[in-house]
Amino acid sequence: MILLKSLKSRYLAITLTMLLNITIWSGAVFLIWLLIDRSAVGYFETYAAIAVANICLFYLAAFFVRCPECNKSMHHFYRPGDGLLISRALLPHEIFTEKFIQCSHCDKVVSLGD
Repeated sequence: MILLKSLKSRYLAITLTMLLNITIWSGAVFLIWLLIDRSAVGYFETYAAIAVANICLFYLAAFFVRCPECNKSMHHFYRPGDGLLISRALLPHEIFTEKFIQCSHCDKVVSLGD
């Protein structure tokens, strides 16, 4: 049995992934609302301020989620394996079921939790 190093800030990483996906999906909902009702333009400034704040919070807090092997920040999680990174990215609901992730910088497999 091979012992893998475990990710230290697992819950922060899960929270950040969910925050980023909520920001992206709320943008899609806002665009659909804008197509249906043109009066939604008045809410754009509020939405843009919240979205920019969420993305800045995501990237600032993601520096605390680091690979235990190479100590680089892990902004996104990827399944171990071959192929493009975009096709191996973990979705928010997969973070709770996936046991291992792969660092995009050093290509080492890291345990996501216990």
